[in-house]
Amino acid sequence: MTGKDQLSLAAVVAVLASGISLAPLTRDRTYLMLAAVLLLASAGLGAMARRFVRSEVVVRLVQLIPIVLLPWLVPEAQNPRKLAADTYAYIQQGSAPMPFHVGFAVFCVLLIWISYLVVESLVNARDAPGWTFVPLVTPFLISATFGYFEANPWLFVLTAGGFGLLLATAARSRVAVRPDASGREELATLSWRTGISRAAMVSTIGAIAVSMLVGFALPASFRLSSSTAGPGEVRFNDPSLDLIRNLNSTSNLPVITYRSTADGGVMLRLAALPILDDTGFHPGSPDLVAMPLPPAGGSEPATVTTDVTVKDFASGYLPAPWIPTSTNVTARDWKWDQATLAVVAVGSSPDTATRNLIYSVTSSEVPTLDWFARTDALPGTEGPDVTLQVPAGVDPRATDLVRRLTSGKDGAFRKALALRDYLRSDLFTYSTQTAPGTTLQTLNDFLFGSRTGYCEQFAGAMAVLARIARIPSRVVVGFRPGTKTGDTWEVTPRDMHAWAELYFDGVGWIPVDATPPSVFGAQPTASPSASPSATHTSAAPTESASAAPTQQAPVTPDVDDDGPNPLGVGALVVLGLAVVAFAPNLVRRLLRLLRVSGHGRQPHEDAWDEVWATARDQGVRWPRGSTRAVAAALAPELDGSARGQFVALALSTERERYAPQREPVGAVSGQVATIRKGIQERWPGAPTWLDRWWPRSLWPRSR
Repeated sequence: MTGKDQLSLAAVVAVLASGISLAPLTRDRTYLMLAAVLLLASAGLGAMARRFVRSEVVVRLVQLIPIVLLPWLVPEAQNPRKLAADTYAYIQQGSAPMPFHVGFAVFCVLLIWISYLVVESLVNARDAPGWTFVPLVTPFLISATFGYFEANPWLFVLTAGGFGLLLATAARSRVAVRPDASGREELATLSWRTGISRAAMVSTIGAIAVSMLVGFALPASFRLSSSTAGPGEVRFNDPSLDLIRNLNSTSNLPVITYRSTADGGVMLRLAALPILDDTGFHPGSPDLVAMPLPPAGGSEPATVTTDVTVKDFASGYLPAPWIPTSTNVTARDWKWDQATLAVVAVGSSPDTATRNLIYSVTSSEVPTLDWFARTDALPGTEGPDVTLQVPAGVDPRATDLVRRLTSGKDGAFRKALALRDYLRSDLFTYSTQTAPGTTLQTLNDFLFGSRTGYCEQFAGAMAVLARIARIPSRVVVGFRPGTKTGDTWEVTPRDMHAWAELYFDGVGWIPVDATPPSVFGAQPTASPSASPSATHTSAAPTESASAAPTQQAPVTPDVDDDGPNPLGVGALVVLGLAVVAFAPNLVRRLLRLLRVSGHGRQPHEDAWDEVWATARDQGVRWPRGSTRAVAAALAPELDGSARGQFVALALSTERERYAPQREPVGAVSGQVATIRKGIQERWPGAPTWLDRWWPRSLWPRSR
């Protein structure tokens, strides 16, 4: 096996190791086996081609032949246009880790195969193994960027290990058969262990530094949306982030199915967002208690039972009807949030805790706002609370609007009904083709500008107007009842929904959906009871509620805008300019220090490499032949001691190559310094700006 064959095989191992970084995006692992087949086929054909031709271009063309196997191995690939369109739609709708999809598997295979061809070209055609880090790290960057989760550092270790393997193989291949007499093997003295450890260390440190700068430069709102709040391992990511993506989904596949004793199905509530600031509604600080939920005085027995089966839906919140009173999910993996009555995951993988989960929930039926508004029960609402706070950025016209709509209305119920009916009027248009979110700018435009939005804007506007009317409110994200098939309800991603919850003294939190019913057709309503059902007092927002502490807004830094952080972007720009300006010369200096340190396995060979690099940087034509022949050609051109030192180094290098002996090694640094000075004085040359910026000794060379 030749040195190039060894490099080709090492490239297969390195690229497959880096391809494992795509695993968190999908639950399918067959893509790795298919990729291994293509890579080994390309490597084998390349090795055979090198026995007959010397052109690496021809070898690379031969290595393209295995792609014809793909339509035979994957019949769907016979129609690439349709497969690409299906794959794009699948990626748009899916969430990691996605179930098996033939198009996504083919995408992963092609990405790995193309990475292999690039790596193969760099190590065998261009003799530049250091540049292989770019294609090798690409799968990891894809997984970290588009996976919506924290990238596993062990996946980066695999990539760094593959990179180190390539560097070490490149070094070994240069000395495995016979040393290169030209003296250009600057990596030849690196052992396998040293090569791997150095490559992994440099790669890891560089990746950590760059990722910190990139994270600092991201828009502030993006960083805040990924932050956590609350104790321990619980992750409280904003559940409204994927709302618009699910609403625009074209998938009809159910992600949740359930059976319920409630007529017309149930709304499956995920989480409540009580905190309102300039960037929209967010979750509050949770008040987690162990399950089961402590009973609240005055609560009526649960009257609704719902058996839920979750399929491909990942969340840290348990989909449950309002008002939940008990559930049979594992107590050690879930807890109640007393502040919102959400069921929150606290297990080892909280963000995906609902996937493939089967459970039951008992809940109380909730009378509608219409039912309360028709009664004589007209309780008021009072008390400062986080659910009454209105940022100063809300359009001042909103106060006049609320005053006009609620004028003459008795009690909070009828005021809330007037606000809801106004948002359901023909003045507003439902459309998902609008800016997502509930930022104050978006809500102001929805109320007084375009008056166009989807459920998130309707819910956010309802909550803001209610707060202005002194009715505590919050936005809730969950699912509409879905479609009934037989005795089972099926919920798809397009059933994801947002609505408001308003708090009334003596009653509790009541769901209020301001989205026009005509958008979805007939909507189910809960069966009104003869009297209001008391909610859990632990969910009350007022400071006087004995069972619940007042919700506190999470501590977040002030955010003036949602654009990139100028300081972070500036740091990245400075870093990029510094790398472009100083990296080549810095690498050249580091190589010089390593070569003249005298700590390598072949110190004289290292020193000879540095003399060759100096000559090439100065534009000297390096003669072919042994070190003795090179010294005979170049040494007479030098003056003084440089001539003698050149001859002496040539002889010691030759002896080290062909008659190695265990003898003390003198200081080669002084010897090299003398020779370098002599070369620079004899051939001062006139290097171009490119030579000054990128020394010639660092240029890639063909073997």
